[in-house]
Amino acid sequence: MSNADYDLLDVEVDAIVNLAGIIAISSTPRWNDFSSSNVDVVDKLYLWAEKNNVRQFVQGSTLSVFGKEPTSKKISENDIPQPLNYYGLSKFAAEVVLEAHTSSKEARTRVTILRFPSIFGDDCNKGITYEFCRLALENSDIKLFSKGERYRNLLYLDDAINAIYQALKLSSQLSDFEVITVGSKDSLSMMDIAKLIIDSTNSTSSIIPVEIFPTTDWDSRLDLTKLYEMLGMQTMSIEQGIDLYLRSFKN
Repeated sequence: MSNADYDLLDVEVDAIVNLAGIIAISSTPRWNDFSSSNVDVVDKLYLWAEKNNVRQFVQGSTLSVFGKEPTSKKISENDIPQPLNYYGLSKFAAEVVLEAHTSSKEARTRVTILRFPSIFGDDCNKGITYEFCRLALENSDIKLFSKGERYRNLLYLDDAINAIYQALKLSSQLSDFEVITVGSKDSLSMMDIAKLIIDSTNSTSSIIPVEIFPTTDWDSRLDLTKLYEMLGMQTMSIEQGIDLYLRSFKN
């Protein structure tokens, strides 16, 4: 989007929800690619929102801002992000840019940051849940990094949408800049997630624990107190989400 295009947008908008961004580009990622898509665009969108008196700006962020393991047992909004890749860094940089904008005395557009874990739902054909379901339905082996011992939080799409809706609905009750962690009610080990999917699909797949450890080799457990109290919502468990997902996946 050029500055000219940005200035020509002349419409009445009450709120902006930005879920756009890039996760990966190529085998040789460059910072400029991530910053232009995940930071510069966010900056321009917010400036447009300010210029046009938009009430609220909801920015979709990610738990990938935590590259290094947080010091607390459960990830919360109080943990300091330490990203380890360009994607996580660019998403955190966008958060910082938005916070800087809202700190201005002239700021009129409040910002709500929603940090999401891995999301899955109807028609989703990427990610851990999709791969495990695909392999289970094919009765193929499921290989688990970190021997399947790491805990992960997987969020069903309906809950992600509801979090956005609640953030918009309760906008007047939120601060000018608010960061909220969003996630499923529980976290499960990758071993338990694989077993759950195999059992739910009556699959004959075997689970193969592998001693390959990714960069973020730590448990993803979330403190959802702020989500539940400020947005007044509850999220479903991973098992409930997988049950709903499998209904559409089999079709």
